[in-house]
Amino acid sequence: MIDWSILLAVLIAVETGGEIYPDQAVGDSGASIGCLQIQMPVIEDVNRIYHRNFSSMDRLNRQESMKIAKLWLTYYGNRYERRTGEKPTYEIYCRLWNGGYKGLFDKPSETDYYWSKCERYLK
Repeated sequence: MIDWSILLAVLIAVETGGEIYPDQAVGDSGASIGCLQIQMPVIEDVNRIYHRNFSSMDRLNRQESMKIAKLWLTYYGNRYERRTGEKPTYEIYCRLWNGGYKGLFDKPSETDYYWSKCERYLK
């Protein structure tokens, strides 16, 4: 069973790489923002799927970022389970967060390095 507080803490650690002010982190030339390095397509997905109204500024708020990530991961984790018949593991969730749902199946090796960083934190 997944402990969301552990998963999100691991993702924050990997995404921010120990930055002093991780909630203000900016990456990918400004496309990825906040402690979880959320891009706008993730917010758009969550708002569309759950009929929510998260904004781009919510990425700078740790609690809101964690809500967004959990909602997004839950949705795509459920899709993964329906497709494979298997419950998502920490590895699947980490790879999903890094490569997206399509990347999980189409280019899984592209998330190997990211997963190896997550795995170190999980141990």
